[in-house]
Amino acid sequence: MAKYTGRRIVPKHAGEWNIRKEYEELQIVLDTESGNSYISNLPVPKGTALTDEKYWSLYSLYSEQIAEAEEHLTQTAGDIRTELSETEGRINESLSSTENKVNTSLSETENRVTARVENAKSDLTAKVTAAEQQMNQSVQNIEQTNKTLNARMDQIAKGKTTNTEILDARVDAEGNSFDNLGVAIRSIYPKAKAGLDALEEAKLDANYDATGELTEGITVNTINGGIQNFEHVRTTAMIPVDSACQKIYYTGQVFNWIGIAGYDATGVFVASILDSRDTEQPQEYKEKELEIPEGVYQIRASSYHQDMKLEIRGDSAKLWNQIQQERQNQKKMAIEIEALRSADDSLAKETMTRLELPFLYDGVSNIWEGSNPVLQTYYVPLTVLRSVFVQEIQFTLRTIGATSLTAMIESDDGEVFRQTVELVKGDNKIALTLHRFMDEGAYKLRVRSTDQVLYYPVRPLSGKEIRNDFFSNEPSGNVQYDYKNRQIVFMGKILIGTGKVDETLSHSGMAADAAVVGQAFEDEREYTDTVAAGKLDAVRSRNLLDPSKYRPGWFAFVHSSIIQFHADNLRYGSTDYIPVSEKGLVTKGSGTNGVTSQVIFDKAKKVLRYVDANDQYTYQEGDAYVVFCYMASSGQGLCIVEGTEYEYEAYTDYKPLDELKQNVKSLQTEADNQKKQLTNLTTRLDQLVAVPEKKDLRLIPAAPVYTVCNNLSTARNYHVSVWVDHLIADTGWKDKAAGFGAEMEQSFDLYSPFTNTAVNGGEDVLEQTVEKSFVSDTYKTQKLTFKHRSTLASMGKTQFPKILVIGDSVTDGYLAGVGKTDADLPTHYWAWVRYLFELDRKDAKAAENEYRCLMLGMPGTVNGKHYGSSSSFKLDGKSIVNYAMGKGGWSAEDLNLASFESASNVNPFYDEKTKGFSLKACLDKYRTLADNGMTRLIPGETAGTEVKDANAYDLCTPTHVVINLNHNSSLAEYKANIPDIVKTIKREYPDIIVILMSIDETGTYFPAKYPEYRASEITLGGLHSKNMSIYQYFCDELQDEANGIYVCSGHLIQPAVESYPTLDYVSADSVGRQSGKVLHMAYGRGQYGGPNWHPNNYAHCAWGYQLYALVKYTLAIQDMK
Repeated sequence: MAKYTGRRIVPKHAGEWNIRKEYEELQIVLDTESGNSYISNLPVPKGTALTDEKYWSLYSLYSEQIAEAEEHLTQTAGDIRTELSETEGRINESLSSTENKVNTSLSETENRVTARVENAKSDLTAKVTAAEQQMNQSVQNIEQTNKTLNARMDQIAKGKTTNTEILDARVDAEGNSFDNLGVAIRSIYPKAKAGLDALEEAKLDANYDATGELTEGITVNTINGGIQNFEHVRTTAMIPVDSACQKIYYTGQVFNWIGIAGYDATGVFVASILDSRDTEQPQEYKEKELEIPEGVYQIRASSYHQDMKLEIRGDSAKLWNQIQQERQNQKKMAIEIEALRSADDSLAKETMTRLELPFLYDGVSNIWEGSNPVLQTYYVPLTVLRSVFVQEIQFTLRTIGATSLTAMIESDDGEVFRQTVELVKGDNKIALTLHRFMDEGAYKLRVRSTDQVLYYPVRPLSGKEIRNDFFSNEPSGNVQYDYKNRQIVFMGKILIGTGKVDETLSHSGMAADAAVVGQAFEDEREYTDTVAAGKLDAVRSRNLLDPSKYRPGWFAFVHSSIIQFHADNLRYGSTDYIPVSEKGLVTKGSGTNGVTSQVIFDKAKKVLRYVDANDQYTYQEGDAYVVFCYMASSGQGLCIVEGTEYEYEAYTDYKPLDELKQNVKSLQTEADNQKKQLTNLTTRLDQLVAVPEKKDLRLIPAAPVYTVCNNLSTARNYHVSVWVDHLIADTGWKDKAAGFGAEMEQSFDLYSPFTNTAVNGGEDVLEQTVEKSFVSDTYKTQKLTFKHRSTLASMGKTQFPKILVIGDSVTDGYLAGVGKTDADLPTHYWAWVRYLFELDRKDAKAAENEYRCLMLGMPGTVNGKHYGSSSSFKLDGKSIVNYAMGKGGWSAEDLNLASFESASNVNPFYDEKTKGFSLKACLDKYRTLADNGMTRLIPGETAGTEVKDANAYDLCTPTHVVINLNHNSSLAEYKANIPDIVKTIKREYPDIIVILMSIDETGTYFPAKYPEYRASEITLGGLHSKNMSIYQYFCDELQDEANGIYVCSGHLIQPAVESYPTLDYVSADSVGRQSGKVLHMAYGRGQYGGPNWHPNNYAHCAWGYQLYALVKYTLAIQDMK
């Protein structure tokens, strides 16, 4: 079955945000602290905060909780009705009195819940209606302002100019040209108004059936959005949608590319919204909520062989989100106006003088350089001390290689400038041509290259900040040092324009029409904010201390008014600027462990004075703001209110929402109590009618299973058995009736197909989807899907895989020889891989340079130190030695340590420079073979630095690295170490294929099926549960076949009980004849993990075949390329 792999185009919800997780592009997460949702702009590395705007954008605000609360209450009422209906079905005539009690209890509960929900909805509807009326008044004000501005603009913008920059400013971002700059600026204003008009027109509260008239016999093609003929399909016309304020629910059936497509406002196809191309099977939905991608304003839907309905439900709670979006649009318009202001101002800048401001510590050098590491992106702080017209910013950037560089200047409001240049290796003189005003404030000059080649500027230890009348290269405001608080600062020159401005061309220092339009825009934005606040009855609490605006590390010491960042002391911080009035402010708990000081500012936010450790702020003439510095741990119970009397009140910026949430909580509590009563009653009724309910059982989804189709010799072919025991995650039960299919089989078989007309289905690589049902008398039936990949044995004939296996005592071979029937056969699973490649060559009667395989590693002891493992087998009288890196007791974290248990037990992968794992460091020290896998290197010359005998073992650059360390590693340890080790391997050798191998504890959930074993010894336990959690983790998080990272599901095909190492006891009465009964008793020592941890040769043989088949698959993929 074909599989499409590509970039995500539809956002995907990823639950609650976790800073320790990585996220894909366009994943939506919930910040549980603020209640806001964010969407990822790019693939997000772990450790990235939600405040990093490079990776995260605000997606939705906390007010959506209102709609969710309503929906939850409605669902609760529905659940109660459903439970009652099920209860009634089980009650017979003899229980009629009990049934009456249930009906009475339900009716009372439903009436109370419904009444309160309706009251809440009615309250919301009234508020939204009032908001719409205020919005209409806002639109009238906008129209009147627009008429006034147009009249003013017509008088101002009649002049002509030949100035190039002014001419360029007459063309907007969409490519539209205007006669003069005034018209260009005025064209921005209606764009802001359009957003407000959209609010007025949106159907905020309408719930309606949008299906409309259906057309028989045609379908939407979700691949390209086209329409084509198709029987048994019904299709809608174009349906307008507004994802900002509406939810769309689909009832119908999709099939392959028959489904729902999205279009822009003009009817151009944008994206597929719903289909079943991934399974190519019909998929039926009932009230499926659709995810509408960005840019989709119309949809068209089809249903195959089923009735269809499209229901649109208005979401009044999202009105607040739409207002916030309008504010974002206004910010963008403001940036565009600022850009046009700067262009318009260039007329006035012709008379300005040019001034060069150097930021050079030695007076000469302005090279951005450092030693280690080189970076791909970073920023330097830049503080503008007073507004100034900037012509250029100059610096010299040093690189270790050619790259493309993008330089950006950012403020708290977003990006204000961007320029891209091409760099060569070495020193590059860069001039950023701003030609614009920069307002007073904190900025970042950020650089980002396409390659990791950039040096960075670090302030000398003896160097202080550089400051002049206009700029400082130290951070301020919310800007901190970049790159783990290294003091990365700006070094270079800034060219500004200064001097007297021609007042005839400008108004208050800027061109007249830009100034008027900009001021009108600011006034309207403030008015919109006021309307929006009133629209939702946004009454704030008395508490003025907003916890979300706490700035850790930013505070002033006592006896000081200087607020600055203290990276070494994040226990203290400060509030935002809190506006003050003559009423004054009061708090509680001043002192070292509470509010340490107050810093008072005027309306320009310049310091007036400070007050140490005082609960009361007292107003003085000229005061505008106060910043309270306080200890972080005291913030949860801290409150700042107007006046002189203190009474604690929790902070909120939307008091009605908090009140509604409290009402909802009360309703939910009451509903939960009623539900508990009903549940208790249902339980008693269940006991009466004795109808058992089946439980859920957690099963682990499986990665692909591999086989090889031996087209070299049909006399030798193998199947694999998939065991249900290794799919079940839960432990603590045994001998339940459960298994695959109606017969509840413990396993099922997979094998490569041969027919009279085709081998392997006529494919080099055949991929099939196998569906099985998990059936049980105790647990609910579940549908299971397995991906089976079968590869021709003839594939990879001329390739030479060189495989390095890294593992623990299982890889080292403890108990691997138990059950081996022929001394010439392999013992270790990785030796079986080589053995199967040798059989392929034998079947094909091929040359020595065909169907080759080499198992890399080091023997147990080299020069008195322990490194790895070796194992041999015989084939046709020839002894073949194989190697691996296996150590008993090794776990994931040991790969980052220099030695294991003793200094003589060496970790060959330890890199002294990085103090961790490095495959390259291992090869540099221990390599014995050239990368062709055949040429022995010369000790002291071409061999590794620690090699004394190049014939002692086989080690060169591998094509495949296998990691098998589940047994001794916890899930937390695996997560903390293996992802970075995989990244190190791929960084050092990008073409290497990494295989994450999974094995399992020996044992079963069905010991009663094996009476010749002791049940207590073969029942699965904690090791199985832990290994399954690791397996699910690297299937969900690490598997990345597009980048050469595969999962080998060795545990799935590991025999459940037959792989248990045992010592066999025959019956004493059978001496001299064949025994009728054999006891299989545990073999091995518990202090080494015992037989549960170390399967016998049957398991090693099965693992070896699975690993061999997976390697064959990767060789075939290379052949087909």
